Amino acid sequence: MMKKSSWMLLLCALPLLCSADLKLMENGKPACTVILRKDAAPPEKFAAKELVRFLGKIADGKAPEIAEKPVAGTVPVYLELTKDEKVKEEGFKITATAGELRIAGREPVGVLYGVFKVLKAFGGIRFLIPGEEGEYYAIRPTISVPEGVIIENPSFAHRDISRVCMAWNSPVLDTLDWGVRNGMRFQSGAGKINLKNLKEGREARAVKSAIGGHCFSPLLTYNSSIKAKDRKAYVDKMFREHPEYFPIIHGKRVITRDGGANPQPCTTNPDVIRIVAASAVKQFRNAPKPCVLVFGNNDTTQWCQCDNCRKIDPQEEKDQGLVSTRYWTFANAVLDEIYKQAPDLRFEGWTYQNYSRAPKGIKPDRRVAQIMVSNHRRCWKHALDDKNCPTNKFYYDYNKEWSDTGVPFYSYDELSHAGHAFLPVAKPWVDALKFYKKHMPNYMGTHTEVCCPDGNYSPRFKKYLVLNNWAMMWQMMYIGMAFHWNVDSDYDAMYEEINSLYYGKGWDGGMREFRKMLTKLFMDAPGCWGYGHSVPVGKFLDVPGAKEKLYKLLDSAEKAASDEIAALEKGEGGAKEQVNLQRTPDKAGAAAAPAAGKRALIHAKRALAHIKKDREFFEKTWVAAYDKYITNHRDIKLYPLMGKITIDGKLVERDWQNADRFTRFQKADGQLAKDQTSVRLAYDKDFLYMGIECFDTAPDKAVVNTRNHDGNVWEDNDVEIFINDPILGSAYFQIMINSEGVVCDGNAAPRFDKTWESGVKVAVVKEKDRFVMELAIPASRITGSAFGAGTVLKMNVMRHKAAKGEPSEVSTWSIGTPHSVDVFHPISFASPRQVSAGNRTEVNTSLWKNGNFDIPDKGKKSRVPKHWKTNGNGYPASWSFSNAKQYGGDMEYLLHDGSKTNYYVRLRQGFLFNNYGIKSDVIRGSVRLRGKGKLDLFVLRYLTEKRKRMGKGTAKVYSIDVDSPEWKTYTFEFKRPGIKAEDHSLMLWPAKNSQIDVDDLFLAPK
Repeated sequence: MMKKSSWMLLLCALPLLCSADLKLMENGKPACTVILRKDAAPPEKFAAKELVRFLGKIADGKAPEIAEKPVAGTVPVYLELTKDEKVKEEGFKITATAGELRIAGREPVGVLYGVFKVLKAFGGIRFLIPGEEGEYYAIRPTISVPEGVIIENPSFAHRDISRVCMAWNSPVLDTLDWGVRNGMRFQSGAGKINLKNLKEGREARAVKSAIGGHCFSPLLTYNSSIKAKDRKAYVDKMFREHPEYFPIIHGKRVITRDGGANPQPCTTNPDVIRIVAASAVKQFRNAPKPCVLVFGNNDTTQWCQCDNCRKIDPQEEKDQGLVSTRYWTFANAVLDEIYKQAPDLRFEGWTYQNYSRAPKGIKPDRRVAQIMVSNHRRCWKHALDDKNCPTNKFYYDYNKEWSDTGVPFYSYDELSHAGHAFLPVAKPWVDALKFYKKHMPNYMGTHTEVCCPDGNYSPRFKKYLVLNNWAMMWQMMYIGMAFHWNVDSDYDAMYEEINSLYYGKGWDGGMREFRKMLTKLFMDAPGCWGYGHSVPVGKFLDVPGAKEKLYKLLDSAEKAASDEIAALEKGEGGAKEQVNLQRTPDKAGAAAAPAAGKRALIHAKRALAHIKKDREFFEKTWVAAYDKYITNHRDIKLYPLMGKITIDGKLVERDWQNADRFTRFQKADGQLAKDQTSVRLAYDKDFLYMGIECFDTAPDKAVVNTRNHDGNVWEDNDVEIFINDPILGSAYFQIMINSEGVVCDGNAAPRFDKTWESGVKVAVVKEKDRFVMELAIPASRITGSAFGAGTVLKMNVMRHKAAKGEPSEVSTWSIGTPHSVDVFHPISFASPRQVSAGNRTEVNTSLWKNGNFDIPDKGKKSRVPKHWKTNGNGYPASWSFSNAKQYGGDMEYLLHDGSKTNYYVRLRQGFLFNNYGIKSDVIRGSVRLRGKGKLDLFVLRYLTEKRKRMGKGTAKVYSIDVDSPEWKTYTFEFKRPGIKAEDHSLMLWPAKNSQIDVDDLFLAPK
């Protein structure tokens, strides 16, 4: 018997028909009339049109009629409102009796949701993605509804997404359609809409309007009668006449014009409160209803510094640099004024920037409709309550804190980096929703960002990954919205159904395993994944054979999809089998067969196109990121001072000439930065010195607003330095310096803690085409001890170029997010530069060489003993092989998949060793390992003068048990055996029956 095609699943899930069923379509002909009141609201009218259109489409026949009263001989389908208390806000009730069908909502949008429930439950249609391409249904000439009552209410009140990167008034009707068909309630700006079809389209789809946003100054300076060209003069006049409305910054009143980087107005001034409230009411009265005021600050952390404003801040908030009490004091006062005039306006508060935490000195007004909690950087690889996840430990406490206020809240979460992600995060999102529903009853839903397929994009955003963002994350979008409507849905059944439709035969043919493997690689990668602090996407493929296996699965899926198309084009069973499933008279079934076969072929061709697209997405995201990740390894050495460096911003000392330069800073998309940065490093026992040249085509346009230590330097034209001592794991120090030399520093473990002070000394000099930073960072603040040859740190350097009138540019010397320790480069503190006496070539003066195995030796005079088994790919320079045959020898020197430069070794038998010159009493190290077995670390001891092995010259110093198919980092330390006059080597020796991959082995003095 032929296996059912994916498009047949739509039919198999439908109930069997019986005589009591109400027929809406019969044998491809209308059997019902949709009854609509004359005074029906736009969403009800739209619901009627959609119902008849899709009934005709699914049955492949003429659409039913819409009328104001029943038509004899047809089943009346009433679209109406209800006062049934069981139907909550935005819910619906479907009642099918012997003679009629009623689809009712508490409000008009509920009618719209009820109509699509009928179409999906009894017509079998699914709307997987926006647009006609997302419509999945099998031809069903007869469509019936069984007698009974269905009542559904949404699990979460907030079911919206942030549509990013596109023009705010993009006519995204396909996306809006997808939303209402899947239970969403969109919210859009209430600005003037000149496109008639868009205005009417939003009304029909019950889109809520929103005023506000970053609105403190815009509401203060609002005047609808002022033309855009006269606005500057109007605000200037207000500033002259009422400077008290405006903030004091560094002792001076400053003008604030808009909701961007302008500081907040004086939020304690009674007139400011009155004016802001009055402006909000005016905008509300002109806006389509329903309407919400999104009450957010100007998009900056600068607030008024007058005495009245400052005295509101509790000391606890002052100590943490927070203004939460000040925000809510202002918000409550504005809300109180608004409700005197417009009690039906819904007020939405924010938690954002430096007012994220719940206030200590006041409580939010209970009339606040909802609060947006900024969860932008939470981790999506771990559960919100995972106590072992350092990122989510903060976010759990943060969300619980707001839940306990008793005010309804929703979370703004970045489930993907809009325009860059191809990630399997549908299940983590569903798990989060279930957790919130169970543990935080005031939670209203999640708000995430996505780029719409039908948006209007400027050249800046009109790029492949942006335009395909929704297609890359379609499972997440569909399932996430489905669970927002019904959090108790069956995830596994839904996941299987939608993917079977979307990929056709390709789902069984390879795509199921492809998605399963993507999910495993994503979830198993060590560390967290979230916006701005992610495990590098390239690291997900850093598993032996993963990329090759994924490509094979794609090949297999494409073949299966192609075979399905060929079979359908030949008429082999597809249409015939579908007709048999219709359970309709032979004559009607025979008539439907051509349409059924045609529909099946459409689905099959879509499936093949989807698989090919997923291949492109995989290559442009995972594979591209992997290629960058594995080729982004550089040998960065710094040398001790031979003289003295004066911190004056002038890189003229000889030690700077002696230092290597590191440049080729890249943006997040892998392209070289337009304005490059060059870094030089040096050290002495007390300081790490850095000379940073920031080239700039327009240095006079640099944006620098921060003048106080630990201020918002990251908003300025700045350089940011990230330093990790490998012994600290994923924790690191961050030092930010703007082009005026103002410093903000802290310890990130994982949250940024400004209480840590770097003690950095800084000088900045501006030149015609660059600004130059010279700095010295105390060793005591990084490692707690003096620097010396053999010290190893991991570092990243980021440049944020902020210029007036130009888009900002962020670039780093490491690929990936700036805050990800995994992509920090190792920097090795070497001995003074030397050249060999013979050929005058430079000698590597690092006390520990080629610890990352990336320097190969493929010379003809191989030093690999004959008894060793190798893969013939050479061997790592600086490493030696045991000569003793009794211990055997089995090693492979391998490249990480897709790389031409990033090597590791696979050890099974025998031992490798490498000399080190570290003379400290205690030596510490870190190493990345994977495989199964045990790796023993030994120290080989030699007499310095003759390089002769000493008696009892082998000391076991550490053992590591390994049982992981993925790379893991291990840290260790050991006491240096013998006396300092000895020479030592570190030996790696796998235990019997072990296979262990070794990479990134670093030693340093403690």
